[in-house]
Amino acid sequence: MAKSFAPGMMVDATLVFERHEALGAPSSAVLIRGGESVVFIANGDKAEQRVVRTAFVTDGWIEITSGLKAGDAVIFEGHTIVRDGSPIEIAN
Repeated sequence: MAKSFAPGMMVDATLVFERHEALGAPSSAVLIRGGESVVFIANGDKAEQRVVRTAFVTDGWIEITSGLKAGDAVIFEGHTIVRDGSPIEIAN
């Protein structure tokens, strides 16, 4: 039996039109530098800046459509003070 709704009632709904696999990163990891979206990844003991293209943002995550590959270690703490080539130390 269908539920009926009275005038003025509201509903919160999510519609899924398409599902696809994607790379994601915390949205706070993406910075704007020189008008481009960038992230920093750990490349050995150095930070490496990568220009990325982004898409959807949801629940604190952002879809990365280009500029990263699976397995890249995105720096998301202290990333605002590093530069391309900055020495980094990975904490355990």
